[in-house]
Amino acid sequence: MYSSKLNKSSLLVVSPIIHPCAIQNGIALRIYNLLNTISYNYNIELITCSNSSFKETEINTNFFAAEYFVNTSTHHRHKINQHTKLYNYFPSRYLYSWPSYNIEFHKALLGLLDRYRYDAIYCSHASTYGYYLYDLSNLNVICDVCDSTLRFQKNIFLSSSCVRTKLSMIYNMILTIIWEYKYLSKCKKLTVISKSDKKWLSLSIPKSNIDIIPNGVDTDYFNPDIVKPTQDSYVLCFTGVMNYDPNHDAMMYCLDSLWPRLKTMYPDLKLKIVGPNPKSELIKLADLSPDVEITGRVKDIRKAVMKSAIFFSPMRLGAGMKNKHLEAMAMGIPLITTIEGAAGISLVSGYHAIIANTEQQLISSVSLLIEHPLIWNLVSKQARILVNEMYSWDKSSQLLSGIL
Repeated sequence: MYSSKLNKSSLLVVSPIIHPCAIQNGIALRIYNLLNTISYNYNIELITCSNSSFKETEINTNFFAAEYFVNTSTHHRHKINQHTKLYNYFPSRYLYSWPSYNIEFHKALLGLLDRYRYDAIYCSHASTYGYYLYDLSNLNVICDVCDSTLRFQKNIFLSSSCVRTKLSMIYNMILTIIWEYKYLSKCKKLTVISKSDKKWLSLSIPKSNIDIIPNGVDTDYFNPDIVKPTQDSYVLCFTGVMNYDPNHDAMMYCLDSLWPRLKTMYPDLKLKIVGPNPKSELIKLADLSPDVEITGRVKDIRKAVMKSAIFFSPMRLGAGMKNKHLEAMAMGIPLITTIEGAAGISLVSGYHAIIANTEQQLISSVSLLIEHPLIWNLVSKQARILVNEMYSWDKSSQLLSGIL
């Protein structure tokens, strides 16, 4: 299809799981901001499954020249099924191909590609490419793999003491490498968030096919002048989609192992956990402490974390770059996290944030920021400067435009 605006290239965005503007997680936030920023140079069209929830938000979708909605009623869990016999014992939850395959969506996409010509196709999620586009290698398809599934699986393997879970993770890691080699290796270009993700993905894909596009943050929106972080508040905060395993695990670990010791040292300390869909297990544990608040979904994260002293994120699982950490740094809330939590962000521990990995290091880091105002002020200020200089959506979108 040729753009009506002659100076713009035509781009088709393929997102079968959810409308990319229904911002319900970090991946959707990434897609929305990248597309919104490059829309000045591209005539962007979207094909997606029907989803009415995004229409209830105040997100602008005017940058789409056309939107094709597919009503999908039939879901086939395994189009690519090489492991049926073992599936019941080793559930492949962490494989790229976990989402259901939609035959209606596939037919609609092929029909669209038959009717129109696009300069490039931007594909959200590795499973999207593997299900719908892997046999169309003649097209200029760019797939945003985002996080490394292998790296995520490795973290679960190392953190679990359950033999069955470890066997399941070994099985999943082998299948992931096979799956990536068979399907993702056919893609023109793959994009990931960080060097670590590229390293893990390159176990099955040539490095030359993988480009890094870091996440960004809207520094005008996430502004210290609005949030007014303060070292005197004795409030720790954490934000995220709380039914996402790495976020849930971080807060369960915090409440189980870290919070009792911190409360003994600082009786006035409070913890605010902000984000939708907290699991009942976490809610029950939080109810045992009157100084732990779980807010659930909020309209404005900035107001929920206003006047916080520390963004406390003891993450043990996950992959890629954490949007919530960039947002906290942009707001001037000093960040305490782990090596996993800091992945993808080029920060200096003790200067832009504090990286701590053991229980004692995490607790000592809280003490450091509470008891030393000069260090608190340094980290708060330098975090904001780092994000302003290195992590804007404008810069990330320029990288995407070059790849497209």
